[in-house]
Amino acid sequence: MFLSTPGKPTKTKNKIYLLASTLLGIFLTLLICASLELNYLNWMMKKELTANLNADYALIGICLIIGAVGGFFVGGIWWRKLYVERVWAKKRKKK
Repeated sequence: MFLSTPGKPTKTKNKIYLLASTLLGIFLTLLICASLELNYLNWMMKKELTANLNADYALIGICLIIGAVGGFFVGGIWWRKLYVERVWAKKRKKK
């Protein structure tokens, strides 16, 4: 099931694929952003400094934008590789 050749590319599949990769990009960048924030806050607690939380919202917004744009472009690249060029199917036929 998972290793079968991909079906015919349709516009609906393309939109769903791009939406899923965009959401994945957003989720991954938010995880990275949260881990960076945790490390930063732990460092500030060790140094006994106060945090400026206004900059935090800007960082989250930037992470959301980077994740959405990056996920969209990565989804477009993998859509072309899997459904248009059919790289996976060609590699399986050679074996």
